[in-house]
Amino acid sequence: MTIEKINKINNPLTIIAIFAALAEVNSSVAISFINPELHYIFIWFIIGFPVMLVLLFFGVLIFKSNVMYAPSDFRDDDSYFKSMHKNNYGVLEDGKVENLEEKIINELEIKINEKINQQIDKVSQKGVIDKKVDTKSLKDEMKFITNESVKEIKNEFFLTDELKSKMLNYINYPAFYILIYSIVRSKATNIKKLEEYSMRYFIPEDWSLGLQMLIENEIVIGNNNSFKINDKFREQLENWVLGNRNILILMRQQFRRKRESPKNLADRFDERIYVMARGLKF
Repeated sequence: MTIEKINKINNPLTIIAIFAALAEVNSSVAISFINPELHYIFIWFIIGFPVMLVLLFFGVLIFKSNVMYAPSDFRDDDSYFKSMHKNNYGVLEDGKVENLEEKIINELEIKINEKINQQIDKVSQKGVIDKKVDTKSLKDEMKFITNESVKEIKNEFFLTDELKSKMLNYINYPAFYILIYSIVRSKATNIKKLEEYSMRYFIPEDWSLGLQMLIENEIVIGNNNSFKINDKFREQLENWVLGNRNILILMRQQFRRKRESPKNLADRFDERIYVMARGLKF
C-alpha cells in the first residue's frame, strides 16, 4: 500500500473514533505505572470515560447530527450550508438559507398572472372576448407585461445603479463585503456589538477602518461609536446578503485561514478570495 492511497482524516466521526481508541489503549498501558492504591479510581475512570463518550456522541447525533460530517462529505457547498441550518427533523429553520432565485421566480409568476388576469377582465368587460383577436398585438401586450414585471422584481430584489456602483468599488478589497455582511447579519449599531460578532464569527482585521470607509461612502451612516445601515440601502443589502450568503461565508472562512496560516501562504488565500468576490451577484 502506498502513502498516496491513504486518505487523510477530515471527518469529525473518524477523529472521535481514533481519539476514543487511543485513550483506552493509553489508559490500559498507564495503569501498570500507577500506585496500586489508586487503581480502583483509575479503573472507574477507564469504565466511565467510554460510557460518557458514547452518551455525548449519541446526544450530538440526535440533536446536531450535521456536525458529524466534513464539508467534503457533501455533494456541493449549497448542500453543506443547508445542512448547517436544519433542525432535528431535517427541516430548514425559518429565515435560514432561503433561495433568493426561487423567491424571485415565485414573485414574478404571481405578478405576471395578476397583470394577465387584469387584461383579460378588461377585455371581457368591453365585450370583445369573442371577437377575432389580433395575435401580434396580444403577444406584444404580454411581452410588455412580462418585461414590466421583471423590472419591478429586479428593483425589489437587486441593487440599484447607485448602490451597485458603490459596491463594485470594493471588488479589489473583498474584506468590505464581509464587513457589510457582518453588519447586516448582526444588526450591530455600535462597535461593541460588532466586536462581539467578530469574536464569534470573525471579521477580517482592521475592520474599524473599513467601517469608517463605509460611513464615508454613506452605505453606513453615523460614526464609529453609533451607526446604522443607510435606510435607503437597507432592504437592498439584506437581499444582497441573502442571495450571496454561501459565497460570503466561504470568503470569511478563507480570511480566517489566511490569518491563521504562515505568511508565505497568504497569496494562495488572497487568490481564492478574489475569485470568490468576482462570483458575487450585484
